[in-house]
Amino acid sequence: MKIRKAKIEEAEEILKIYKSLIGYEGCLWDEYYPNIEIVNNDIKNETLYVALIDDEIVGTAQSGIDEELFNMEFFTKEKKNPRDLSRVAVKKEYQKQGIARKIIAYIEDELRKDGVDYMYLTVGKTNIKAYNLYKSIGYETKGEMVKFDIDWYCQEKKL
Repeated sequence: MKIRKAKIEEAEEILKIYKSLIGYEGCLWDEYYPNIEIVNNDIKNETLYVALIDDEIVGTAQSGIDEELFNMEFFTKEKKNPRDLSRVAVKKEYQKQGIARKIIAYIEDELRKDGVDYMYLTVGKTNIKAYNLYKSIGYETKGEMVKFDIDWYCQEKKL
């Protein structure tokens, strides 16, 4: 498996992965989110990563800057250069093979080299699989919030 930053010509393929997971166990996405504008913006900002097996995109994840999330009262105040993790997705037929775990580890390693000290994420309380994955790789729940009428756990990890 190869992991790298996404290319603009892959935007539609990445969006198809997101859309294929709508209605899947724990997935909180809908027909409006994520959308092609978000995918294109992530690629242009060089914050979207893809996992490939034999040149097929099988998974993706985004890591960027979310000031609103970073400044939530329950997160570590001593952070210097945080990033958020979002939109982690693996095609259904490739799930349960450790791909999400590998994408996240790759992103964390790359960002650590750039001086990132903390990672933050929100995970829907109904997305038990994702919650358990994040917990197993060192993300700690520091608080909870309601946003978009959804209950979220707010997690952080020191890199």
